[in-house]
Amino acid sequence: MLEAGVTDGAIVNISSQIAKSITPGYCTYVTSKGAIEALTRSMAVELAPYGIRCNIVAPGITNTPKATLLPENFLRSAEKNTPFGRAARPEEVATVVAFLCSPESSYVVGETINVA
Repeated sequence: MLEAGVTDGAIVNISSQIAKSITPGYCTYVTSKGAIEALTRSMAVELAPYGIRCNIVAPGITNTPKATLLPENFLRSAEKNTPFGRAARPEEVATVVAFLCSPESSYVVGETINVA
C-alpha cells in the first residue's frame, strides 16, 4: 500500500475469539490467531501515520463449511456460550469487516472487534 502511494486505506485481519482462550487440541490455531492479532496491532501503529488503518475482526463460532468439521460437542458448547445462543451467519461478520473498510470507521485503528 505504501509503495502504491495509498494515503487512506484499511487492512482488516480475521482472528477468532478462541485466540483469547486456552483450548486443548487447538494449540496451532490459537497460536496463529494470536500472531495475527500481534501483527495487526504493530501494523496499526506503524501505518497510522500514513493514513492506513489496521484492525481485527474476531468472530466466534460462525456457520461456515469449516464449522461443520468441528466436533459436535465443541460446536454446541460454543453456540451455548454466545449471547444469542447460536452461531453467527457469515454476513453478520462481513458487515463488521465492511464497516472497518468504510469511511465511517476513519478513526478506528488497532482495535479488535468481537463478533459473537
